[in-house]
Amino acid sequence: MLGERDYMRGTPGRGRSGEGGTECLLLLVGINVAVYILTLLGGRSIAGMFVLTGNVLATFELWRFFTAAFTHVDFWHLFFNMFGLYMFGSLSAPILGWKRFLALYLLSAVAGNVLWLVFNLNSPYLLLGASGAVVGVIMATAMMMPDLRVLLLFFPVPVKLKTMAIVYIILEVIQQQTMPSNIAYLAHIGGFAGGFLFMELWAGGEVAWHPLGGLFGRRSVSAPRSVPRREESPSKPPRGWTLSAYDAYTKGGAVSRAELDRILEKISSSGINSLSESEMETLRKAREQMKSGNTSR
Repeated sequence: MLGERDYMRGTPGRGRSGEGGTECLLLLVGINVAVYILTLLGGRSIAGMFVLTGNVLATFELWRFFTAAFTHVDFWHLFFNMFGLYMFGSLSAPILGWKRFLALYLLSAVAGNVLWLVFNLNSPYLLLGASGAVVGVIMATAMMMPDLRVLLLFFPVPVKLKTMAIVYIILEVIQQQTMPSNIAYLAHIGGFAGGFLFMELWAGGEVAWHPLGGLFGRRSVSAPRSVPRREESPSKPPRGWTLSAYDAYTKGGAVSRAELDRILEKISSSGINSLSESEMETLRKAREQMKSGNTSR
């Protein structure tokens, strides 16, 4: 049942399902920075061991599919990738926990690298950077928090995260077809696909928005149990629920749009860890309402 899932038992990032998510995020940022410093000190000989090459299958140096996602050309390449990773990872990592967030990062990175390689077999080009992993994290975060409003760095207008994700990938596809450059757009597109597949296969319980829902119809999601079973006392929540979670789902009706906007604004300005326990319960309730199409206006 929904109430017996890990993410319903406590505050994300503090319960078992979200354990170590923020620490994993900071560790990934640290590894990227450390590899960049290492390549600065060691020069091209070190960087050449990490980047993805077009003949990687011929040489069987398969570790490059992973190490390329921790290697960067210059400081600004590193800075913007780590900025994006931290901005969006700070929202999703505390909920996913360290194991799933690490898997999301690596799967998105490898998916992007593989897609790039398919179109660049035996080419003289090199691929490096965490961009595929970052856009995978953006995709996953958008599927978890679709209505969270964000301000884009170069376009300071608040937009919903799901809108930003859709627009971003459309622009990537257009740029891949019409604007030749040294940016590996295919790796970005592959990263989006990796983030989507990860959420579908390993974090389906966290999905509040399905980007392909309009094509294949909405998925049915079980509603939370609103009354206790007969053998349980009406004054106590069903087994697997915390008292605060049970109260949040069985009292007070639907979450209003104004209350949801207030909480999302707080997350945007102060981060998810700034929420109180009652606000976290309200956010969980709103997420379930979005899944079932029962959000109050």
